[in-house]
Amino acid sequence: MTFTVSVPASSANLGPGFDTMALALARYLNVTVEQGVSGIANDQNDALSDGRDLVAYSMEYLSREIGRELPPVSVRTWSDIPVARGMGSSAAAIIGGMTAGNTLLQNPLTDQELLALAIGIEGHADNLAAAMFGGAVLAVSGPGGQETFQLLINLDLVAVVLIPTAIGFTRDARAVVPESLPRIDAVFNSSRCALMVHALASGRPELLGTAMQDRWHQPYRTSLYPYLDAVIDAAVAAGAYGASLSGSGPSVLALSGRASVPAVADAMMRDARAWEIDAIADVVEIDVSGVSVRQC
Repeated sequence: MTFTVSVPASSANLGPGFDTMALALARYLNVTVEQGVSGIANDQNDALSDGRDLVAYSMEYLSREIGRELPPVSVRTWSDIPVARGMGSSAAAIIGGMTAGNTLLQNPLTDQELLALAIGIEGHADNLAAAMFGGAVLAVSGPGGQETFQLLINLDLVAVVLIPTAIGFTRDARAVVPESLPRIDAVFNSSRCALMVHALASGRPELLGTAMQDRWHQPYRTSLYPYLDAVIDAAVAAGAYGASLSGSGPSVLALSGRASVPAVADAMMRDARAWEIDAIADVVEIDVSGVSVRQC
């Protein structure tokens, strides 16, 4: 058996939805698995996270959790998801490994069960759910653990992502975010989250500028990314519907209509240069399919 698992990138938070919302993006991690070769050999061991091979680790994690041994395989991984840029590279690697292991074992687990195992590695569901299911997702913690829901998108959106050359570490970006918020800021963010769901479902892009505002994490993360507010303002002034920090950064996500994409990308790059930030503006479609497996 030889097959390839493809997993999309993702952008979490979308402004106000800290650890709650994410959007799948059409940049992909590909994991090709060939059965019958002794051992797991990954061509990209350290490029996907903090030194761990998250693809192989997730395959082995799945094997241990369900008590079934994986057959000997060769694993080759290739990705065009920028690492440590706030685009869900680790979530893609985890979902890729989980799906590869599940496929090798003849799919004993459902997608929801795989996602639950993946949360055990990542800790939160937003990027993982977007990578698994595609589109926009909502992650909610309840009595039974974390549940995820796909959000209806009735808009033709294109993402413009300003991706700095410099990397950002999630642990640093989390360290500057406060544990609690003043009530006025909590109300501000909860209203924006609700507005985001309404804007996407009702097809009202003019609401996204307000819906992507945030008072929870972005104001504090400007200490790490001082260009953030200026780049967001530049993107919106050039015609983007709204913009936000992508995940924990350092990338900045703008959501735009197709006609405005060139102007938005140019404006974001101009502002990056003004801040002396070495970066590219990547134009990315929204992925609506999530993880896929194809036989080779």
